[in-house]
Amino acid sequence: MDALRTEKKAAIIPLQTLTLFIIPRHPQVDTFDLPAETAPVHCVVVDNHRSPRSLHCATDLKFQNVPLSTTPSLEYRKEFLMAVHHMPAELPWLVNGRRVFVFGPETQSVKEMRDLLHYLGADVGLGPLQCDIIMCHRIYQSQIDTLPNLLELKKRDCDFILWGRSFAEESGSQTPVKMFPGAGGMVSITWEALDDDDGLVWCTEFANLTRKHHHLMHWGCVLHPDVHANLVKACDDDARSPEAIDRCQRTLLQVRRMMDIDVIQIATPGEIHPFGDLQGRQATFTLLQRLQFSWSRCHRNFVLIDKPDPERQVGVEMGGIEELTVKQFVDTYVSPPKI
Repeated sequence: MDALRTEKKAAIIPLQTLTLFIIPRHPQVDTFDLPAETAPVHCVVVDNHRSPRSLHCATDLKFQNVPLSTTPSLEYRKEFLMAVHHMPAELPWLVNGRRVFVFGPETQSVKEMRDLLHYLGADVGLGPLQCDIIMCHRIYQSQIDTLPNLLELKKRDCDFILWGRSFAEESGSQTPVKMFPGAGGMVSITWEALDDDDGLVWCTEFANLTRKHHHLMHWGCVLHPDVHANLVKACDDDARSPEAIDRCQRTLLQVRRMMDIDVIQIATPGEIHPFGDLQGRQATFTLLQRLQFSWSRCHRNFVLIDKPDPERQVGVEMGGIEELTVKQFVDTYVSPPKI
């Protein structure tokens, strides 16, 4: 197995009762089309039914340095899958009897991971709501919002594990890491909610709590650029009442104070949906969807704060994004503290 972890190539020859693995050992070998005398190999034979006692090769083949493996097929396959999918030797988060759901389409890698988890003693035959662990391949991380009941799973004591290799990342990013850790999260507020008395209340409480080493220190807020631009314009809008202008000015002051201490940030162009002319609530919601992908290794909760609308149900899940009013956010995450 050490050779499989370090070598770039290996030949696998499946037979009816045996599986033959040929691993080049010569540092200059880049092909298997060389004579055995000039390309020494390690030849490992695995019996599909029992450990082999002898190695039978054709008389015209002269293999050098041929150690005989006595590893049973099942044990070898487990070690092989551990190496292929870059799983550590010890998995403290995975013990016998844990219920694991592997998220993703029925690809070869997903099937192999289910087999490996089964070999390790996990129960992989249940749906996501019945599981303790959700595993997601890095390739499918951007599709995690399609997992049914994602918000409910994040509310539970459920672990999310990111595994596998993504070609969009550095080659070192292959070992399993946790997704959606901690109890904090990212918030984004719509212009309709910010342009309201409750919007100023939320800004004030959010700022005060983050200064007091509260658990909300693990929270952050990202504003859509349109929301910030609307707030700036509203401060000088002569069509508004003096009271509304004063409220907007105080809200803008609070927002800029929180921007100075990095509690609030303005979304960058890369965080905004590049297609379509999204506006209002939909633009903020799409921003949070993209943040849930890019910040999934740092935060667990992603909350859209909107103004109450009698025609729209508020407080429901939308692909892992939680939609709340200002009052609901304060009641859920501020008082009492959610740790």
